[in-house]
Amino acid sequence: MIIFHICSCLAVVGRQASADLTHTPFHFTAMRRFKKIAKYLLFSFLGLVLLLFLIIQFFGGSIVRSVIAGLNENLQTEITVGDARLSMLRSFPNLSVDLTEVNMAGSDGGPLLECEQLSCRIGLSSLFGRTHVKQILIADGSLRIVVDQDGNPNYLLTGYTPVGVEPEPAAEATEFAIDDARLQNVEFIYENEQLRSAAMLQIDWAEFSGDFGQVVYQMESEATAQIHFIENQGQRFLEGKYVTFAAQTQVDNDQQFYQFERVRLGLGLLAMELNGGIRITEDGMDLDLNFGSDEGRLTDLLSLLPENYLGPLAQLESRGSWLLNGSVLGPWTSRISPRVLATVDFSRGRLRSPHLDASARDIAFQANFSNGDLQRLSTSVLEINNFSGSLDGEDFELYAKMENLNAPRLQVRLDGHIAMGALPGILPLDNLQEGRGFLHVNGLELSGRYEDMLRPRRMGQVRVKGNLELDNAAFELNDRQVRFPSGTLVLDNNRMQLQELVLEAPGTVVDFNGEATNLIPVLFADSLNSQDAALEFDALLRGRSLDIDELLNLYGVSDEEVAAAEGTAMADSLRRRSVVENGRITDLLEGRFELQIDEWNYGQIEGEGFTGELRFAQGHMDLNGQTEAMDGQFQLDGRLDFRPLPRIEARVTASQVDVTEFFRQGENFGQEILTAENLEGNLNSRMTIKASFDEAGYLDYDRLHIQAGIGIYDGELHDFGMLNNFAAFLKARDLERVRFSQLENFLEIKNNTVYIPVMFIQSSAMNMTISGEHSFTNRIDYNIKVNAGQVMANKIAGHDEDLSLLRARRNGFFNMYFKIHGTVENFNYERAKREVKQDFRRSEAYRLDIRQDLERSFNTIIRLVEEPADWLDAGEGLDIVPGSDGELDFGISGGGRE
Repeated sequence: MIIFHICSCLAVVGRQASADLTHTPFHFTAMRRFKKIAKYLLFSFLGLVLLLFLIIQFFGGSIVRSVIAGLNENLQTEITVGDARLSMLRSFPNLSVDLTEVNMAGSDGGPLLECEQLSCRIGLSSLFGRTHVKQILIADGSLRIVVDQDGNPNYLLTGYTPVGVEPEPAAEATEFAIDDARLQNVEFIYENEQLRSAAMLQIDWAEFSGDFGQVVYQMESEATAQIHFIENQGQRFLEGKYVTFAAQTQVDNDQQFYQFERVRLGLGLLAMELNGGIRITEDGMDLDLNFGSDEGRLTDLLSLLPENYLGPLAQLESRGSWLLNGSVLGPWTSRISPRVLATVDFSRGRLRSPHLDASARDIAFQANFSNGDLQRLSTSVLEINNFSGSLDGEDFELYAKMENLNAPRLQVRLDGHIAMGALPGILPLDNLQEGRGFLHVNGLELSGRYEDMLRPRRMGQVRVKGNLELDNAAFELNDRQVRFPSGTLVLDNNRMQLQELVLEAPGTVVDFNGEATNLIPVLFADSLNSQDAALEFDALLRGRSLDIDELLNLYGVSDEEVAAAEGTAMADSLRRRSVVENGRITDLLEGRFELQIDEWNYGQIEGEGFTGELRFAQGHMDLNGQTEAMDGQFQLDGRLDFRPLPRIEARVTASQVDVTEFFRQGENFGQEILTAENLEGNLNSRMTIKASFDEAGYLDYDRLHIQAGIGIYDGELHDFGMLNNFAAFLKARDLERVRFSQLENFLEIKNNTVYIPVMFIQSSAMNMTISGEHSFTNRIDYNIKVNAGQVMANKIAGHDEDLSLLRARRNGFFNMYFKIHGTVENFNYERAKREVKQDFRRSEAYRLDIRQDLERSFNTIIRLVEEPADWLDAGEGLDIVPGSDGELDFGISGGGRE
């Protein structure tokens, strides 16, 4: 204003001088006079600026100290400041006292204010007298307001005075006549122990203006903030919502009364108007407020509910006409809450959701809320009347009521046709989508406490009635088409009857008849199944086909997702998620299916005519039954545990099974040594399998343990690496393809190694006894006893194209003993009669241990093929020329592959 005044004077003088120049002959004298005036004014202005600068330099420190002293005098606790300075340029024509790194404690000893900047605007008159603070700005910090159990706040600029006690006047070094207060980027924390309420907001910008020095004054306020949460009696609301606020308020400090004349509140796109008043009392406050809205969307209103009440409604979008009216009336103290009433009328509505695949039209309802006679959450009632509309052109009607929001009690009645496309928007299943067909609901009634519906042991207190009929119902679950062409579910309290319920899924066509309980707790179960809910059932499952892999893949991560992510960092993460999800769904099942399946498959294993039983209990699945598979017969008795990590324990009895298919469909049982490509023949076997999997579902070879008694009859062994190597060593072509009448032994797989106890092999190439071990990394250690006479005779006779079996007796002058060790790519042969015989003796004991383990598992005697009694060592005690190790030196040396 000073600059503006000086410039105005210069303009007036200039105009007068110009007039003098044009009307008088003494224009040169006038010009000189003008220059003198202009110079005088210029030096006066510069002098004034210099004077103000000098005053600020010499007296600014005292003004800053006066402001800080004034703050400290008006606060019960001392304010600490990192830096303080007086500035004129930033707030001209006022002065600004700028404080940085400000910390202020409240009356409770805790932090009240922490900020990077606190600026006080003061008038120029403060340079020559008492300091007058007119405005205050707080930026980049946090403000914490606390009200204790007695209603005393931790803030008061006029000193700490309990509620209801008149404050004593204080002599102030600084006069606070603030008429404007601003907040910028301030975190606001509110805790009211008396009312059991709290809030946390991030205030982007807020301004409050008024004659705060008066007892009664008009205050205008505006604010924009993000709500972290608002909490009342342990329940949180409006988490993450943005709020705008604009109000005119009549403030009466004497009566501690706030009269809202015009308040506009914005929550997202929901615009509300508020009017009424609030009076502060010793116990809390008295409220007399009315609110209403006809702007925004129904979904914005739903967002005001606690998030745990929303579920699938959180992503609902709406269009339609609606009207909201409500009031808050009465005292709010630690003992009582005000009476709250609210009504919503909605008509001509349409609903949409990312998970809603049905057309929802003509939606209409009326909802009423009251916190009851005692004005508490425990007496609150939310009632939805006449909820009606159409889903994909079919009508439905709904009535719902919730009492006691602390421990909700529900009443629901539903009649009509529910489009399956609506299920993804109702049920909390992320992988459920694209529903088609209808679920016909006839007189469905549900009533009881919500907590009882979560707990199977208390479902007896919940009433459920109604019939559900499926009509060509279909949906996609985990990207797989699932159909229920027909079926009826009859609900009778906690019992559900399944009548001719047909399920069609990839590779599966089955129908169910039976009973189940605990359907409601399973549907409401949380992700951790914290209430141990489980669907208990006893049903007959008949079907043309059953694909176990695809059924397990209906829940969890799909194979397509894993395949798409293969080779990336996401692959293992997806597989881990699939393991967790498969475990979760089995946790929800407790019961048995009597199985009659025409065709079935699991992995590569395919079977026919399965009859047996499938049980689910406590996170595991038991399978027991008989089936035809691999051209033979199987008896299965196994368990698949899903927790804490997948683990299989199984007993398998096989009769007259094609050994090639047995190894192929069993995926060679996790090893690559003896595979389906090496064997032909018929297999009889008893086998125990213990297999564990890691968090990503991969087989843990370190923990794989298989014990088996096998008998292969009329078989052939070809292209077997070990025999091929041995054939090259002996220059015996017949070992590349060997026929045998029977091959029986006990095997064990553990520690990433296949252990072969001593066994006799009668074959078309030679008779031999063999033992050894072969690791999954192809390290080998074999012991072999060979009828040397047969080897010599075969070399003389040449290759037998008919692969006739040799007699199982001594057919030569002596036997030879070999050790083969190293790796498949780099091995050594050694003649070692003593070591081989010692290993055979140890191996006999090892074979007996495996046999006894299997006999205990199967509770039966298992027979072995023994080495023929007449196949003795012909060289024992004979007068022959030995080599260095006592054996006949036959001119054969070992080492490497020939």
